[in-house]
Amino acid sequence: MIKHFTATTFISTQTHTLLHFHEKNKLWLPAGGHIEKNETPLEAAKREAYEETGLDIEILPTNENFPFIEPIQITSPVSILLEDIEETKNEPKHQHIDLIFFAKPVMLKDVILPDGWYWVSEIELNNDQLFNENISKGNGFILDDVKILGLNSIRKCKSIGVKFD
Repeated sequence: MIKHFTATTFISTQTHTLLHFHEKNKLWLPAGGHIEKNETPLEAAKREAYEETGLDIEILPTNENFPFIEPIQITSPVSILLEDIEETKNEPKHQHIDLIFFAKPVMLKDVILPDGWYWVSEIELNNDQLFNENISKGNGFILDDVKILGLNSIRKCKSIGVKFD
C-alpha cells in the first residue's frame, strides 16, 4: 500500500487548542499536511500551520537532548499515527504516517484566524460532537485521537506556562 509522510500540529494555549471543521470528512481536525521533498517534519509542521492558520508557531519540546553537538538533534513528535485514507476520485486508498507535534502560537495579538478555524476549549474537546453556528453544515465529530491529543497539548501548555488567552 502507498504511504505518505505527514505532519500534524496541535496549536494550543493553556485553555484551548486550534481546530477546523473538515467539510469533506465532517470532522474537527488540527493543522497538518504532507511533508514535502527536502523538508524536515518540523519544517512541514510549521509551514502547514502557517499556511492553514496564518500563525507562526513554536514547536514544544518532547525530548531531552543528549549531550553532543553533532549531528543536530530535532524535536521528536509526541506520537506517530498510521492512518488509513479512503480512496477518492483523485487518489487510491493509501496510508499516512502522521508525525504529531504540539506547538504554541508565537503571538496571538491582532491575529484573525481564517474562516473555519476555532479555538476549542477543554470542555468542548470532552464532548463527542462540537457545534458551531458559523459552520454551514452544523456539527462534526471529534475523533478520540484528536480529543486525547488536543487535551494533552493543552496540558503541555499549562505545564510550561503558555499564556496567550
